[in-house]
Amino acid sequence: MLLFIPSKNYILTYAKAEYAGKDSVFKEDWLKHRCIIPASYYYEWEHLTDPVGRTKLGKRFIIQPKGLDITWICGLYRIEDGFPVFVVVTRESKESIRFIHDRIGEHVDIRCTSNTVEVFFHGSRVASHARKKSPQKDPICIREHMPPEHQKYLTYNPEEFENWAEYIGEHTSKVVRHFLYSDKEPEQGYKYCVSLMKLADRYGQSRIERACERLLSFTSQPSLRSISTILKNGQDKLPLEKTVTGHNVFQRRSSGITRGVSAYRDGGDDT
Repeated sequence: MLLFIPSKNYILTYAKAEYAGKDSVFKEDWLKHRCIIPASYYYEWEHLTDPVGRTKLGKRFIIQPKGLDITWICGLYRIEDGFPVFVVVTRESKESIRFIHDRIGEHVDIRCTSNTVEVFFHGSRVASHARKKSPQKDPICIREHMPPEHQKYLTYNPEEFENWAEYIGEHTSKVVRHFLYSDKEPEQGYKYCVSLMKLADRYGQSRIERACERLLSFTSQPSLRSISTILKNGQDKLPLEKTVTGHNVFQRRSSGITRGVSAYRDGGDDT
């Protein structure tokens, strides 16, 4: 939820980085309530000027760091009526996107009615959204605004991944459950599950199961990179070594001069 200022009847969407620490509205939050806002991306429309000087919208651009699936945005937050509210911290645009992202550091006007929220820049409406009647816990995703590779995520669900993994085998199932539930939200593990399915298409289901078994034999924190390495090196084709347990584990010691209790219990070394 964005920060609403009742006394002025408008919504704040951003805070300038160079002024946030001095502005009375943000000063305390700048010192105590900084946060990171994860997003898939954000989008902006190209701004064009017609012959009479009016601004109109051109092409829409999706903006995302190159090579990353998540965009991390700096923000400030506070708790209002039991709900977190926030603003985005902005800075001057980089030259590469300044021609479309020209409103960083600019003031916009927000008009709220009972049904809509509209954003105006220099008198021109640049965004309009339906206004929800109740606070929203989850983000609102408009499918048409998402790139094709992100639209696929809306069709994924944990049950399908778990059913696929159980069909492959016990160890694959353990790895997939780790991907889905080791973070706060299952959606954070979708990418790893999809990549594991691609590895199964490439190497075969039986090799995936053996690779997961080998990996789980020495770690409880499996990673996709480790599974890929095992498959590339053919380590899944090798027999599993017996795990060393019991007293033998403690027979090894460092080459230092300090001896532990076990050295005296066993009669020490010959040296």
